[in-house]
Amino acid sequence: MTQIQFWGLKVTVRPGYWGWIDYGAYTETWEGDYYYVTSTCNIKDNTKIKVMGPKYKAKMARSEPFSY
Repeated sequence: MTQIQFWGLKVTVRPGYWGWIDYGAYTETWEGDYYYVTSTCNIKDNTKIKVMGPKYKAKMARSEPFSY
């Protein structure tokens, strides 16, 4: 058996198997109105915005039989 370690994850790979570590990020999108309010509480500018950003990172260690 062999152990692979990367990004803080370990995967044990048995003989005849192969292993890998997937990584990525789940994202979320926020949409709405953006307002700029002055110090006198007047709305100076407003516009529609759409923002997409990472919600959390995802990592997964996997192994499965290698098909020859």
